[in-house]
Amino acid sequence: ANVSMLDNNIARDLDLHGKRETLSLQWLNEHCVSHNTEKIDFTISGIGRDDKRYAITIVFTTSNLSLPIQSCHLRNLVNSHESIDISKLKFNDYSNVQPKLILSLNHCFLTVPLDVPRLLSFAGPIVTTTRLGVIVYGPTAGEKSLVNKRALHARIRAQPNKRE
Repeated sequence: ANVSMLDNNIARDLDLHGKRETLSLQWLNEHCVSHNTEKIDFTISGIGRDDKRYAITIVFTTSNLSLPIQSCHLRNLVNSHESIDISKLKFNDYSNVQPKLILSLNHCFLTVPLDVPRLLSFAGPIVTTTRLGVIVYGPTAGEKSLVNKRALHARIRAQPNKRE
């Protein structure tokens, strides 16, 4: 994405406020929508108490990201053919969680692998460590395939300057 977005409820819980703006998003086939939003900045870190904090800037709040619900349990990822010591990975299992933050390409350095990705099986998934913690890419055991596949592409449409 070339836009970072955060759920309004999370921003409110963290007492994050910024400049009110209208955000215009364009999807496939030039489908456009406009949202009232706030442009905020904040810091983020991994789950460790001593993990480094990173500035996240130009983040737009939104009322409903509508991202797919996900679950991931690290012990279920380890394939019997691999000898990965999962005890060294800082990772909290989660069930039926809907992501509430999208980081733009401006912040992609936070999710770039810091180590050689570990392939847990030939078909995936891949586990790697990043500046924000462990990331799992690809299908996991027991994952149900969506009947209706979705793709999302969003970009900011330039707003014409208003003269007063």
